[in-house]
Amino acid sequence: MAEENKQVEATEVVSGQEEATKQAEEAKQEVEVPKPVTAAETPVEPVKGANVYYFSNDKYYCVPIITPYELPNVYPITTDAPSKDLKNPKYDWGLMKWGEGDAKNLQAQIAKVEDSVKALTTSQASNLQINTKMQVSLDALQAVIAKQTQLLTQLSSQQATTEAKSEEQA
Repeated sequence: MAEENKQVEATEVVSGQEEATKQAEEAKQEVEVPKPVTAAETPVEPVKGANVYYFSNDKYYCVPIITPYELPNVYPITTDAPSKDLKNPKYDWGLMKWGEGDAKNLQAQIAKVEDSVKALTTSQASNLQINTKMQVSLDALQAVIAKQTQLLTQLSSQQATTEAKSEEQA
C-alpha cells in the first residue's frame, strides 16, 4: 500500500510538472511584443500635464511613453523626439541622436557611405597630384629666389668695392 501511494505521488508530481511546462509555454505564446512605432505614429501633442518620452534599445527601437512623471534623459529613455522622415527610428546612444533602425535602410545608408568614401578617395588622389605639381613649382620658385639672392649679394659686393675705390681716389 505504501508503495502504491509513492507511485501515485510520483505520477502526480510528473503530471504537475508537465502541466506547469504547458502553462509556461502557453504564457510565452500569449505575450504580445509591441510592434515598432514609426515617427509618424508617435503622438505629436502630449496630454496636458503629461510628458512624452521615447524608449529605445536594441530590442525595442522606438516606444513612446506618456507619463506625468519627469524622467531623466538616460539610457534607454530619451526626451528627444524622432524625426518624421525616419521609417523605423532607433536612438543611437553613442551619438545621442535618432537614426534609421531598419536593415534595408541601413544597407542604403551603407551604400551611400561607400559612395562617399569612393568619392573622397578619388578626390584625395586628385589633391595628391595637385600637391605634387605645387611642390615642383615651389621648388623651382625657391631655386629662382636663391639665384636672385646670390646675384644681389654679388651686386652689393661689387658696389661696395666700387665705392671703396672711389673713396681712395678722392
